[in-house]
Amino acid sequence: MRVLVTFALEAEFAPWRKMRRFRGVVRTALPLYGARFDGEEVFVGITGVGPEFSPAKLAALFAVEPDAVISTGLCGALKPGLGHGDIVAPEQVKFVKSGATVRPCAEYLKLAEASGARAVGSLITASHLVAARNEKRALAVFADAVDMESFKIMQIAESRGIRSLALRAVSDEADDEVPEYLAQVIRPDGTVRKMSLLARVAAHPSDLGRLVRLGQRSTAAAEKLARFLDEFVGRITRMGITVPGKADAVAV
Repeated sequence: MRVLVTFALEAEFAPWRKMRRFRGVVRTALPLYGARFDGEEVFVGITGVGPEFSPAKLAALFAVEPDAVISTGLCGALKPGLGHGDIVAPEQVKFVKSGATVRPCAEYLKLAEASGARAVGSLITASHLVAARNEKRALAVFADAVDMESFKIMQIAESRGIRSLALRAVSDEADDEVPEYLAQVIRPDGTVRKMSLLARVAAHPSDLGRLVRLGQRSTAAAEKLARFLDEFVGRITRMGITVPGKADAVAV
């Protein structure tokens, strides 16, 4: 069985990479890593930030011919009750631009919940960083949490008849306000425009504490996610579900 796990950023993957002997796989369109879990193959693809993926990136991801796909990484909570580091497994994933919806493999969702993840109604995929409290409150009408990649990854998996699931760790709660300029200082590959960030902090020195806390919470959430994934992915490979059948059609 082959499992494909996607992260937006190397930093989100880093704690899990330390736990397992992931090897680099030669690809040109994106970083790709592989490891064996009880003899089964697990691949990790680093997609970059955002819901838009080039055909070359998608081709590189799915060239490993996975039997299961997990979109993972960090997310922002939209509703009170979700705390820092909570692992959430949504019952559906929506795209903010179109309202289209994709649903996960029911067996994987049940397994995630049994493994300690919090089952939530919806995750919404946005095309930009959702930072301000007022925008979080507006989106909370539609979903419990927000990310920037899961809808597209799961949509492609479903179109190919591959079982999929979104698993996300909460880095910022509903009442946490993230500095909105982070969207401008972080490149799509996750690297930071350092001079731009320094200039913004110099102009808004009160933001420094918020940025430090966000970094600390994001690191802690990524470490908790790594421990969860290591056990959960191992359980999937032992289940050996490789003949998914077609899931419900995605509205596009």
